[in-house]
Amino acid sequence: MTKRDTVLEITDLHHQYGDADKLVKVLNGVNFSLYRGENVALLGPSGAGKSTFLHLVGLLESAHHGSIKLLGQNVAGCSDAQQTLLRRQSIGFVYQFHNLLAEFTALENVMLPMRLAGKSKDVAREKAATLLNRLNLTERHEHYPGQLSGGEQQRVAIARALANDPVLLLADEPTGNLDPASGRMVFELLLETANEHGSAALVATHNPELATLMDRQITLTDGIIHA
Repeated sequence: MTKRDTVLEITDLHHQYGDADKLVKVLNGVNFSLYRGENVALLGPSGAGKSTFLHLVGLLESAHHGSIKLLGQNVAGCSDAQQTLLRRQSIGFVYQFHNLLAEFTALENVMLPMRLAGKSKDVAREKAATLLNRLNLTERHEHYPGQLSGGEQQRVAIARALANDPVLLLADEPTGNLDPASGRMVFELLLETANEHGSAALVATHNPELATLMDRQITLTDGIIHA
């Protein structure tokens, strides 16, 4: 892979919580690169810092030390407004809990990030419908989250994360609350749809079987990443 193909480049990333009296080091010099079109599984024991790592990469928190480059741009040099714009335009995030807006239909939930990015209502509606159909939710456009199963809600969340064609898709235990059969279906649809959109995907999962479906696996232990 060339530098031009590098979506994400992490260098000597450190992060910690607490103060000098009660300091908890979560990341202790992480180095990692993710390439265009690549799917990578992020493994590690509970409490290893997988969610923290994804939050840092997704620009939801700021690292204490180290470099995060997205498409060659060092995000540490960006203002809050620039980071918000970069996150909105280039990053999609799927959480363990779907975080759908209860008062919006499935279609409206997927339309929302496109409307925030300035797309017209008609364009957002058409794109949202296409994504939901791709994720086998053709009959669920006008259903509210409370009317959907757990697997259906998570598929709506995946559609929402892909709405703006992110170059980087991050997912934090996206099947953690689903039964094994639903989890595998959702996981496979996530990877297929991300591939169709050309997104590089970094997915934290506790399931080694699902991790084998991805291009490669990395493990976060003792604050560093092992291939």
